[in-house]
Amino acid sequence: MQGCKGLIIRMCLLTGLACSACFAQSAEEDLFIDNLNEVIIENENARQLRIYSDALMQGVSDTIRLDAAMGLLIRKDKESRDVLIEALGARENIPARMAVCRALIKGRSLGAAAGSLDMFLPLLIDTLKSTDVALARLGAEALLVYRFDQVGTPLFDLVSSTTADKQARLSGIYALQLRTEPEALRYLIQLLNDSDPEIVRGAELALQEVFGVPVGTGKQVWEKILQEINQKDPADIRRERLLRQETRLREVQAERDRWQKLYLTALDKEFELVEVATKTTYLLDKLSSDLPAIRLWALDKVQRFQTEAAAGLRDRLLQMLADENRQVRLATAKVWSTMSALNPAERLMERYKEETDPQVAVALFEALGEACFFAFSPGSRVILSPEFKTQTMLIADSYASKDDPEMAKKGAEVLRKLLELDGLTPKEATKYLETIRTRYLLETDKKGPVRGDLLAIMARLCKQGSQNTIAVKLYRQIFEDVLRNRDENSLVRQAAASGMVNVDPTAAMKLFRELNINMDSSPTVRLIMIYLAGQSGTVEDLTWLTGQLGSNGEGELAWTAIIDVLKRQDAKVVADWSVRLEQNPSVGDQIREVLELAEQKAEAQKEGALLCDLQVRLLKWHLGKGSYEHVAAYREKLVLNNTASIEVKKSAIFQTNAYAVEAYLQLRQYTKTADVISGMLRENTLNDKSEILDMINAYFLSEKIAAEDKSSLLNSLFEISITAQQRWWQDKIEQWRGMIALKAA
Repeated sequence: MQGCKGLIIRMCLLTGLACSACFAQSAEEDLFIDNLNEVIIENENARQLRIYSDALMQGVSDTIRLDAAMGLLIRKDKESRDVLIEALGARENIPARMAVCRALIKGRSLGAAAGSLDMFLPLLIDTLKSTDVALARLGAEALLVYRFDQVGTPLFDLVSSTTADKQARLSGIYALQLRTEPEALRYLIQLLNDSDPEIVRGAELALQEVFGVPVGTGKQVWEKILQEINQKDPADIRRERLLRQETRLREVQAERDRWQKLYLTALDKEFELVEVATKTTYLLDKLSSDLPAIRLWALDKVQRFQTEAAAGLRDRLLQMLADENRQVRLATAKVWSTMSALNPAERLMERYKEETDPQVAVALFEALGEACFFAFSPGSRVILSPEFKTQTMLIADSYASKDDPEMAKKGAEVLRKLLELDGLTPKEATKYLETIRTRYLLETDKKGPVRGDLLAIMARLCKQGSQNTIAVKLYRQIFEDVLRNRDENSLVRQAAASGMVNVDPTAAMKLFRELNINMDSSPTVRLIMIYLAGQSGTVEDLTWLTGQLGSNGEGELAWTAIIDVLKRQDAKVVADWSVRLEQNPSVGDQIREVLELAEQKAEAQKEGALLCDLQVRLLKWHLGKGSYEHVAAYREKLVLNNTASIEVKKSAIFQTNAYAVEAYLQLRQYTKTADVISGMLRENTLNDKSEILDMINAYFLSEKIAAEDKSSLLNSLFEISITAQQRWWQDKIEQWRGMIALKAA
């Protein structure tokens, strides 16, 4: 037992010694790793400093140099500042000096140039003395990082020095011009007394820029201005200057717009003179302009100048989809929406996936939808894989599901186009049709602004395309519910009414009658019912249709609908309605159309008595209009009417004898005049008191009738055979002969 305890103790001691050795080894490793990390960090900092320094001094572009200068400025350590100071003082390396100035300017606006910047001041003052005006101006702007009490004295010493280079003094004036402190403006005013005219001019221009006071203003005015300046805070001066600059900017922009408009007007006139054969070449040149306004002008002309020659523009227009100017990209996308025949679909899809501007992306999507619709339409020569249409529909589906109502409408419209095409399975079609339905219901819950647009798309899908059967099942109840609930939005009711007509015209007409849609507050909704009545209405619709005849904008369509309904009726119904319509003051001369329709039907149905009645009415109507040729024609129709009974025909002819004589006299058809009178004498329906004799008597007495015509009439009347009881007719002939002879004498 004692031996066991000793063994245990020895084992524990050995274990402890081993652990101590392990701990010692671990500490040494940690120290090594820490030292290694310090070396790595130190080497990395040195490497970064070297990279920044090389990029600043030797960068291949201004952007790279500026990025390097900003990186060094943000580091804020002595080594980085030393590199910046070296670059700023490198007289032969103008790009590096400009990069440091830009970094100081940008750092000031971004708050990145924290810490002391005193070491840069002398070198920035020195940049003002550079012969490179761009560098000097950047140096002046960089000096804004300092307080005026830091830069005022060296600036004044520079601008007032008579030995300094004149350009350096002018750069100093620019630096003072940028300041808003009253002391800076005071220095500028003092320079108005300088002996050098160019310096005086520079000071005046600077003061004009600051105060908007014209060059040449008297010194007394400037002294007064200076007094006012002393009473203002630099912030107020800064605010006033900003307002003046904004005003000046607006003036410059207005002037720019005026000249741009003049130039574009000149281009319009020049384009009109270009021959058609060279218009494409001309437009290609303008589409390559470095000015966005010219490219936009050319795009507008491309959209208007749609000829086969426009196909030569395809490559250039496809390139312009990636134009650096968003307005040009937007306009190009809209142009492509009208030029789908040039097969832009694949490039549009590619650009859509790359575009970052939302508005341009939407325009690309709309053009893509149109291009895809064109490519897969029957007869198209454009060949795209079916997968392309699937991708486009997925994009459209995502748009239709967006929260933005306008985006949803655009997506639904593209879906509508592609759903009208063949090639979708019922499952695929149902998916997209339900997307539109779901989006409409969501808009309905929110009372959204595009409900009418979405419902109109649904209505069209129920009429056109290979998926209309599925659409009818999905949408029919929605249309009916909208009308029954009398939705307050007229555009929604209009779309619902159109949808019902597309679903089932007969059922729609029944529903419209039930809901008195003809009394709807929306003229468009009423017009839909009027149009439908013309297509499938019955006699029961004629009553309310006649009530629409006096309505502005509805009367013409209502009349067309009435005629269409009457065309589906028999002769008696049309004749009866002709009497009712004749009493409507809104009908007027249109009644002729109904009478002629009734006449045609009566003749086809061999309704002799009705036909005679209608022909008499038409004869009288034409007589009232002074249309004697038609009166004569209808008289002939009555004479030739063999479908009526003898009594009916004789009565009709008797009613129209006087009208026929009047027409024949006016037409100088004297033989036919004599035929009418001869018939009346045979029937003993003419006596010496008849109005027809008065009519002939007036004809002979008329000064407007030529003697030859009177003689011709008399000769025709003389040939009429009479009976012994009708000797009075012979006396009448002699009387008229005497009247003619007396007139001739």
